[in-house]
Amino acid sequence: MGIVVNGMLTGSMPGPAPEHPLLVAATLRSFILGVVVLGGGLWALAPALRGRWLKGIALCFITIAMGLAAANLVILGSFAGLTSTSGALGGLGTFITSIATLLLSIAAARTPGFSRIGAALMLWVGLTTIPLLVGTPLPVGPGWATDFLAFFTSGAAFVGLGALVWSPAAARRPAEPATASA
Repeated sequence: MGIVVNGMLTGSMPGPAPEHPLLVAATLRSFILGVVVLGGGLWALAPALRGRWLKGIALCFITIAMGLAAANLVILGSFAGLTSTSGALGGLGTFITSIATLLLSIAAARTPGFSRIGAALMLWVGLTTIPLLVGTPLPVGPGWATDFLAFFTSGAAFVGLGALVWSPAAARRPAEPATASA
């Protein structure tokens, strides 16, 4: 969102890292931290889902994505005062997280009692994030408004999923015993 606000104010994409306004720098670091938060949420959700192999592969992907984000935050100094992060690590972490979400969406769809809307939101993230990343910026509109469309739509889907999973109705549902299905 900070990129869009910056674009509305300046009419352009942010320049090199040393020139980033505080809003843009905070947005980019929050984005990297978001992979860690999403990974933690997916890790917490996985035990409730069916599909041992799907979950195992997805959790491996999530672990890799969280490791890339941690490297980007700590090793490259995002919070240690350095002015740049690795776009390649951030992009790879996002790709890997969307693949893991796709795998977990299949496990969620196979799990009795799991919200069909929640499974559909996860499927949306898994199927649309990478094509939207590859397909943007769009030929219509400024790059600062369309470059981050994939993150906006995926973020909205993850917020919806979180609202479903953490809703009072979900808390009242009895927990189902974990099964060892493949």
